[in-house]
Amino acid sequence: MGRLGTFRQIKAVEVDGELADEATVDFGASDVATALHASPAGVLSKPVDGDIAICVELEGGEYATVGYINVNFENPAAGGEVYLYARGGEELDEVAKIHIKASGEILVSNGSGNFKLASNGVFSANGHLTVEAPT
Repeated sequence: MGRLGTFRQIKAVEVDGELADEATVDFGASDVATALHASPAGVLSKPVDGDIAICVELEGGEYATVGYINVNFENPAAGGEVYLYARGGEELDEVAKIHIKASGEILVSNGSGNFKLASNGVFSANGHLTVEAPT
């Protein structure tokens, strides 16, 4: 069975002798639980307070998070694309992003600059530097 709840905090815990992250999730009406925080292999990230946690119930009544929803963010990715971003500052604004587009373009930016690897291999940075693809 799946449940949605509001993420509150995350902390490191020991599970079967290994370190793992454990999230505190508020399901409402004084129903607060802990859940193992799961991420895709090779991806380490942590949600922020107020994100919606998607939880699944495990054997024994325990929970694991299988994803989070940032309710203050409109996803710019089209079908087949990947959009990674980091949030920071007081307002938890997007501070850095990587957009892997279905066209083959890769766009990377933060508040200080950007670069693009076009689908034809041309690399450009901040609109001032362009490196042509080898022929």
